[in-house]
Amino acid sequence: MNRKTISVRMHALAASTCFVWLIQTTAKSLSSGSPWTPADIFFCLSILIAAVYMSTQAFLLHRND
Repeated sequence: MNRKTISVRMHALAASTCFVWLIQTTAKSLSSGSPWTPADIFFCLSILIAAVYMSTQAFLLHRND
């Protein structure tokens, strides 16, 4: 397995983890019934940005392979 393949897998794994974390955080906030605070919104946006970035990088690295 070459270095590029490992990098693609690590980016994909990180993106998957971020998406799961985002879903879990959203579900927890919705089930508690409390409104989202600005800190919650900022946190979820940060996770979303990281997930999209990692997904894009994994796709680009895989496509250029």
